[in-house]
Amino acid sequence: MAKRSLKEMTQGMTFSEKAEYLWEYYWWILLVAAFAVVVGSMVITGIVNTSKEILYSGAAVNVQISEEGTHYLTEGLEEQFGGEKDQKAELFVTSFQDLETTSDAVVNSAAAMQVVLMITAGDYDYVIMDEVALDFYKNHPVFTALDETLPEEIFNACRDRVFYHETQEQGKFPLAIDITDSAFAQGYMTQDTKVYIAFPGNTGRTESNDDFLTYLMDCE
Repeated sequence: MAKRSLKEMTQGMTFSEKAEYLWEYYWWILLVAAFAVVVGSMVITGIVNTSKEILYSGAAVNVQISEEGTHYLTEGLEEQFGGEKDQKAELFVTSFQDLETTSDAVVNSAAAMQVVLMITAGDYDYVIMDEVALDFYKNHPVFTALDETLPEEIFNACRDRVFYHETQEQGKFPLAIDITDSAFAQGYMTQDTKVYIAFPGNTGRTESNDDFLTYLMDCE
């Protein structure tokens, strides 16, 4: 009997059924792959930035940011925040395909979970992402409610852009901000989808979130 491919085995399954199937039969592959990537990233980052303090850090998931935009979020942000020589703003870039339609769910699940693990480790102050990434991460407890990570006046100014999510534990809460029409997205991103930003709120640098969001929305 010919061995059936993963795509054939999961054909017709819903997203939840696919996730359950992958975890039941491939959990060790997902964990090993994600762990290896995270450890590798940590080692490389440690070697490169041994003497560098993280000023502010983020991840860009499934979005295309130009070279100028990358500079704006790193060296430009360091200047904006008044960073010293031993301080550094970082941007991690990754992508994964929609797990409901991809033909390689194992690899893409590992890429998606890498960000979850890095957030859990307190590595990212913010995540900029497309709709596919938001749809995945909204079901993981990785982002703090916006009204808890932003000052009231900043949150109120963005209220008409807010994406709300609802869970049994928290009820309905503000999870992310639609920045598709922001100056940064319009000037530095190639867009074919909506773009969102959310904040994990576990790095100890939450007080900088409002300054960063203003910097992002009002960039020149």
